[in-house]
Amino acid sequence: MLLAIGLIYWSCIRGIEQRGDRISLVTFILAFGTFSRLLSVIGHGVPTVGIMYNLIVGLAFVPLLWLWQRHVARVAQQGAVT
Repeated sequence: MLLAIGLIYWSCIRGIEQRGDRISLVTFILAFGTFSRLLSVIGHGVPTVGIMYNLIVGLAFVPLLWLWQRHVARVAQQGAVT
């Protein structure tokens, strides 16, 4: 599954300013899954290092990647208008 997610993100590199829908969908799926994992950690106690790493990446890096893509798309759109 992680390989498929990585390949989806990788396929968005070329023309990233036009791939907002695909990146938003994958980001939503990842963030939702990470949030459910966070609820599991809250309910069951201290997780392993791997799960903590996954939580940090899923709740920090993935949304930042989505925000960065939105920024790139906005800048590209402004450059095309002027």
